[in-house]
Amino acid sequence: MLMNRRVRFAAALSATVFSATILLTLAACNDGGGSSAVTPAAAAPASISGSPVTSASVGTAYSFHPTINAMAGASLSFSVMNQPAWTQFDAATGTLSGTPAATDVGIFADVVISVSDGAASAALPPFSITVKSGSPVLATITWTAPVSASGQPAASALAGYRVYYGSTVAGMTHVVDVSDPTETSYVIENLSTGVWYFAMTSYDTALTESVLSAPVAVTL
Repeated sequence: MLMNRRVRFAAALSATVFSATILLTLAACNDGGGSSAVTPAAAAPASISGSPVTSASVGTAYSFHPTINAMAGASLSFSVMNQPAWTQFDAATGTLSGTPAATDVGIFADVVISVSDGAASAALPPFSITVKSGSPVLATITWTAPVSASGQPAASALAGYRVYYGSTVAGMTHVVDVSDPTETSYVIENLSTGVWYFAMTSYDTALTESVLSAPVAVTL
C-alpha cells in the first residue's frame, strides 16, 4: 500500500507605499514696482487606498497596512470600525494585524479603516475578512485490488474496502468505507500534523471482511 501526503499553506503579504505632496508659495513682481502675493492653493486632504487582504487562516499572522497620500508634515490619525476581536489596530499607522485562533473561524464583515488629517477624513470601502480553519492536511491512500487468496474475498465477489486510520496502531478507530470496488485511491482530509497510521481491508458482497493489511506510518 502506497501512502502519499500533501500539505497546503498560504501566506498573504501586503505592501506599503508612502508618498507626499509639497506645495510651494511663489512671490510675483509686477511692472508697477509693487508686489503681490500669490494665494496658496488649498491643501489637499489626506486620502487612503489599498486592497485589504480578505482572508486569514487559523494560526497564520494577518496584516494589512493602507496606502496614504497626505501633505508632508500632516498630523494623521487612524480609526477602525467593526474591528475583529482577534486583531490589533495601530492608530498611528492604520495597520490592522493579528493571528486568528480556531475559535475565530468565520466572516468578519464591514470593517472600515479611516484616516484624518485634523481637517478632513477619508475611509476605505467596507471589507470583510474570512477566517478559515487553516491549511488543509491531506493523505492520499492508494492500493492494488486484491486477488483471490487465503483470507481474501474472491475477486469476482469484491464489493469494497475499508480504510482504518489513527494516531497510533492501536488507535486506528477512524474508518472510511469505500463501497466502489473499482476505486484504488481515497483522499482523507482535515488531518492534523503529526504521525498517522493507515491500514485497509477488503470485503465481499456478503460483507465478509479480509484480514487487516500491515499498518503504514505517515508523517504529515
